[in-house]
Amino acid sequence: MPTMEIHVTGLEEVKRSLGNLSPAAKDIMKLAINETAKAARGDLVEKARRTYMVKAGAFNKSMKLKRATKSSLTAILQSKGRPIPLRGFAYKKHNVATGDPAGAHQIRGNRNFPLVVDGRKAFYARMPQGHTGIFVRIAGSAGKGGIKGRWEKNQKGKWELQQRRTQNKKTGKDLKPREQIRQLYGSGIPVMIAGTRVYDEMKPQIEKKLHNKLEKYVEQALRRL
Repeated sequence: MPTMEIHVTGLEEVKRSLGNLSPAAKDIMKLAINETAKAARGDLVEKARRTYMVKAGAFNKSMKLKRATKSSLTAILQSKGRPIPLRGFAYKKHNVATGDPAGAHQIRGNRNFPLVVDGRKAFYARMPQGHTGIFVRIAGSAGKGGIKGRWEKNQKGKWELQQRRTQNKKTGKDLKPREQIRQLYGSGIPVMIAGTRVYDEMKPQIEKKLHNKLEKYVEQALRRL
């Protein structure tokens, strides 16, 4: 799980700046860190939303904040989540007439790129259960002696994986084995947020905000003397 830490060093320097108020140094540092971390979470989500073709809500749910305390002057932003199916990004369906494969892209401003995996063209499909996705056939996965199985409705109208017949009922000829398919996935939200396009670009701004917050609260404390 990618983690992003927001912390400050130099507690003794802050205490010297505060003089008689040095016992309040940890409170001031904790406040500055937590406010910076809260703002950073929103900034990272916004930056990721502008960079990747994923809904902002998905980023919001991914980011968790562990606040700093006086005993641990570090706030931790954690992001978790599995890889996202390519259909969750911008995509185009395969073209049956021209034979063009399905395409997709994750980064805003990019064009869809055709997806070919191990020489197999990707295609968009809706599964019998209603699930849609971008898939590719797995080379060498076809079983011998017929097609392994398929989803069919049972007598109660529910979808079940049924053993498929290996011969044509009318002609008695063997059916051609069908290859298995697998769904294609893009990056997960943790990878996007912690990557060079988001966190690495935002890190200098986050550090500057923390420094400014710290200066602000030290000055406020000194004005109350």
